[in-house]
Amino acid sequence: MGTGCGDSPSLFDETADPAAVQSALVPLEPHLGHLETPPRLAIEEARALVRRVHSASPGSVEEAEASAGLASLYFVHGLPQAAASWYEVATRRVPERYDWHYLKGVSYADAADLESSRSSFDTALSLQPGDLPTLLRRGRVGLDVGDTDDASVYYQRAVAAFPHSAAAQYGLGLAVSERDPEQAIEFFSRALALDASADAIHHSLGMAFRAVGDLEQARDQLSLAGTQRPNFDDPLVRDLSELMSGSRAHLVQAAMARSNQDLNSALRHLERAVAIDPENSRALHNLGALLGELQRPAEGLPYLQRAAVLRPADADLQLDLGTAFAALGRLQESLAVFETALRHHPNHSEAQRRRAAVAAALSGASTE
Repeated sequence: MGTGCGDSPSLFDETADPAAVQSALVPLEPHLGHLETPPRLAIEEARALVRRVHSASPGSVEEAEASAGLASLYFVHGLPQAAASWYEVATRRVPERYDWHYLKGVSYADAADLESSRSSFDTALSLQPGDLPTLLRRGRVGLDVGDTDDASVYYQRAVAAFPHSAAAQYGLGLAVSERDPEQAIEFFSRALALDASADAIHHSLGMAFRAVGDLEQARDQLSLAGTQRPNFDDPLVRDLSELMSGSRAHLVQAAMARSNQDLNSALRHLERAVAIDPENSRALHNLGALLGELQRPAEGLPYLQRAAVLRPADADLQLDLGTAFAALGRLQESLAVFETALRHHPNHSEAQRRRAAVAAALSGASTE
């Protein structure tokens, strides 16, 4: 599976030198033996999808999406270097995706490749200049490489735009603490006022007081020091972690399998999703509908009925439920479901069409 890089190794190469990944664009495919069965199977299926999409349409948006999906699985299962390498593939194909550049930056930082992380966050900020998580993470990279002037630039931007962010105030305090401890005290004090639970601030504040010669305040603050830094909301990482865990992970994998017409894999993922969360209405709906598509409507009907209780106004769900009743010859129940759909959505043309078809079948049956 080539990358458009001449004689570079295969797109899937477990022996690739990690240092060569970015320059040669050789994404990593690490061994998965340490993972439990569900995430390992999900990653293996995502790998297979990337292969198939690459074979059908190399360099396409679809390949970028599949590559980012694989990267996301690596990310949430603690394989940041592999995640970064696959986000590289995705961003080369679709460079305007801010979220992929951001997650690539987080992945590189987690893999301790700070220069690549810095570059990724810079690209993300060129696409969304005022994003607080990116500013904070970009500032942190500056601190981690020992460039406090660089870090100050991004923390200043964060504080200017989000003055009530404890993480921004704290980061700026760290960036200026060596050259201006009095100013650092101001920033640390503001951060502590905004987030009193972030007891790591006490250590930084104590050291700043020591630097200005106020040893009593320094002792007081250091006695309160802990390890909790200020938190900040990180929607992309949070949503990705939620999306790729539990039943939602299997929903994503089922959708990927369906897009590739692999209905058996989709069925397995939907069954797992329902087993993990029996009240997940989307999983129930998709499983019931797929069983109907596989000519197994009797098996699918209970899932659709449970989903309809949870989402009674969902027109698409009502259509699938009514169709399942019709496939089983239960036309009166099918008609009632379509009428329910039309009560919620009176102008729904497909519900009107299916209701009319069932009504005609009932009328024909009554005249025989």
